[in-house]
Amino acid sequence: MSGIVIAGCLLSDELLGLAEYYGAILGRSGIINNESEFRSQKLSMILDFIRATCIPERFKTELVSAIIKAWQLQVPEITLERREEELKEVIRSIKSIRGLAKLTKERSNSKNRIQLNLKVFSAIPITHMDFSLNEVPRIYEMLRHIMDYISNPKEKENSSSM
Repeated sequence: MSGIVIAGCLLSDELLGLAEYYGAILGRSGIINNESEFRSQKLSMILDFIRATCIPERFKTELVSAIIKAWQLQVPEITLERREEELKEVIRSIKSIRGLAKLTKERSNSKNRIQLNLKVFSAIPITHMDFSLNEVPRIYEMLRHIMDYISNPKEKENSSSM
């Protein structure tokens, strides 16, 4: 067995698998021509990357629920050119997560584990346009809370939920 194990999670292996899968799905030619399919796949990818992280389940559940509730399947007034840029950003995110997961798998230590979780949350390709406008602050606050937890887990162990 290889990879980083955190609280039962084989993090780097799972992230590598997800990166390969979504790289193939979102790398298909013509995916941006169907906005609903593209947005649906982007949402699935974001949720899968969040679920693959090794943070407390309550954080995952609350964030995933908030994202699903706020997600816009179609973004009003977005052009095909803008969606192409969005796809490029998604692919960059996938490559970034894949690269750090490979590095972490090769050099396992506790600092790399923390960096990998931080990198996943930093690289998830979320923008304010993905969500209903009134939900954006809540989702970004939840992400900030998770990043704080990852950076200082011992200080946050007894903290209340998001």
